[in-house]
Amino acid sequence: HERGLLRLNGAVDAIVGDAPPGPSDSRQMTVADLLAHAAGFDERWIGIAAPAADAAPSLDEVVRERPAARILPPGTVSSYANYDSTLAGAAVEAAAGMSYERWVERRILLPLGMTATTFDPWTTAGSVGDVARSYRWDGGQKPLPPDRFASLPSGGLWSTGTDMAAFMLMHLGGGRIAVPIDVEAPAEPEAPAAGKGSVGAGAPTDPGTEVVPARDTVRILSTASVAAMHERRLANGPPLPGFTYGFAERFIQNRRALQHTGEFNGFASILFLVPSERLGVFVAANADRPRFCDEVVVRLMQRLYPDREQLGRPRPARRLAAGVAQFEGTYRTVRHAHRTLDGPG
Repeated sequence: HERGLLRLNGAVDAIVGDAPPGPSDSRQMTVADLLAHAAGFDERWIGIAAPAADAAPSLDEVVRERPAARILPPGTVSSYANYDSTLAGAAVEAAAGMSYERWVERRILLPLGMTATTFDPWTTAGSVGDVARSYRWDGGQKPLPPDRFASLPSGGLWSTGTDMAAFMLMHLGGGRIAVPIDVEAPAEPEAPAAGKGSVGAGAPTDPGTEVVPARDTVRILSTASVAAMHERRLANGPPLPGFTYGFAERFIQNRRALQHTGEFNGFASILFLVPSERLGVFVAANADRPRFCDEVVVRLMQRLYPDREQLGRPRPARRLAAGVAQFEGTYRTVRHAHRTLDGPG
């Protein structure tokens, strides 16, 4: 967007020719709709993964042969769907003229020094032995066979806590971060205090100098772009958390947080940001324990900010005057396959 390759209000079907059509009476789906998970796509669960030994399908193949149905007009309902990220990645490929993974590597990973982050850890030199193994409980911890997510933009990136720290610091720093550079420089020696046996002004007391990595400030996003990414775009009701560009809102200890969670093949993770406090937390587990990841975040927030736990005096809604019978019924989450188990149909 900053480089003029994509417009947030640009029509997706003008960029990606195989984008699924929407309801006939709806407006055009935009890139912004995809980033805010407001494009109206159904979810699907079948065909989203493959054995790690198999070659990853191209993004074009995922878009064309594994589409999700658009069941709602864009901009009407906030509902996470993996296909939103898939189609957004395809738009990046079409606009940049290179593969999505190559674009991410050049524009994000390498500038931020995220050298241990990759889309293919099984073939990346030197990283195969570092790939975590996931487990499930079956009378004991049983290892799961390695799988890969079919859509790289939706869930195909493998990383480490150290690399994710760099990514979070970039967001908390308004789009920039201090990263090591190739040249190593000696640290500046402290001048000894007067009357402490100094030889001369600024002379080191130790003839040796400590060599530390030199650091440079790298910016990959403008401050305005980061602020735009963190701004609420759509929610399913005024008091409910919504989505920003790429993050889900959350309110905890009376602070607004942004997060992105993930679960796949025995792995679980959460990336959690509190921009007002410049706090970032990343938790990952090699077992299907999303509640554990979330509990770490909750307890940390309660520990760090206990003074902000305030309970407001409840105010019954006016609609309750008519009784609670009006709310009786069967409920389910917004995110599910509405038409068939597979989504499209």
